Amino acid sequence: MRALLKIALLLILFLNCEKVVEVDIPVHEPVLVGSAFFTPDSLWSVRITRSTDILSPNNMALQIENATVELWQEDQYLTELAHQGNGLYRSDNLRPAAGNSYTLRAAAPNFEAIEASDYLSPPVAITSVLNLPARSGDPDEYVRLRLTFDDPPDIDNYYLLSIQMVDIFGYRFFNHFETSNPVIMANSDEDSGPVNIDDFFDNEAVFDDVLFAGETLEIDFGYYDFLFGSNSWAQVYIRLSSVSEHYFRHHKTFRKAETVDGGNPFQEPVLIHSNVQNGIGIFAGYSTSVWPLFN
Repeated sequence: MRALLKIALLLILFLNCEKVVEVDIPVHEPVLVGSAFFTPDSLWSVRITRSTDILSPNNMALQIENATVELWQEDQYLTELAHQGNGLYRSDNLRPAAGNSYTLRAAAPNFEAIEASDYLSPPVAITSVLNLPARSGDPDEYVRLRLTFDDPPDIDNYYLLSIQMVDIFGYRFFNHFETSNPVIMANSDEDSGPVNIDDFFDNEAVFDDVLFAGETLEIDFGYYDFLFGSNSWAQVYIRLSSVSEHYFRHHKTFRKAETVDGGNPFQEPVLIHSNVQNGIGIFAGYSTSVWPLFN
C-alpha cells in the first residue's frame, strides 16, 4: 500500500512539473531583395523590395522606392533604371541582347548594396512541331504533338517548355500539358502534380540536357484545347525557352517550395535558389523560340 502511495505521489509531482524555456529569437536584419527575369523581348524591369520576418505585420510596406538601380554589361555601365512605383524600376527603351552577361547593382539608404550577374543564352530554334494521330479513347479536344530541337553541343543547356494560349480578347494563359518523356520525367519533382506515376502534368516543364547533350531531342506531349483550336477563338504557341542555370535552379526550388505542406512539422523546408549577393532574390535571363500552331 505504501509503495502505491509513493508511486502516486511521484506521478502527481511529475505531472505538475513545468519548466519554462525562454527562446532567444534573433532580431531579423532586413536586406534588399532584387527580382528580375530578363529577355530580349522586353524592356529591363527589376523589382526592389526588402526582406521581412514571419512576425512582421501583413500590411508592412516592403517595396523600396528610393533605390539606385544600375545595369552593367560585363564591366561596362549601361544605364540606371527609373522608378515606376511600388518598387518597380524600368529602362526607357533599353532591352537585353542574347549572348551577353549582365550585372544588376542596387543600393538604398540603410541597406547593404546588392549585386547579381547572369548570362543571357541565345534562343534554341524549334526544328519542327508535328501533329500526332489521335489514340483510341482520346476526346475531340485532345491534341497530341511532337516537338523536335537540336541541343547545342559542348555547353550545359537548360530549357523551359510551355504552351501559350491567346484568345480573341488578347488574354494570355499557359495551358497544362502531359508527357511521359524520360528527359522531362527525370527533371520532374515527385510532388509536381503528375496525373499518375508515368505522366508529367503541369503548365511548365524545366529540364537540363544531361541525357541528350549535343543531340536531337523529340518530345511527345498532349494537351486539352478547350477552345478546339479554332482560328476565330485562339492562337496557340509552343514556347521553348533557353534559360540560365540560375533560372533553372530558382524555378525548380520555387515550384518545390509551393508543394511544401505548412501543416507538416516533419517536412523539411525548401531553400529557394538565389544568386543575389548581400541580399536575396533572383536575376536570371532567358530567350524563347516560338512555334505558332494555328495562324
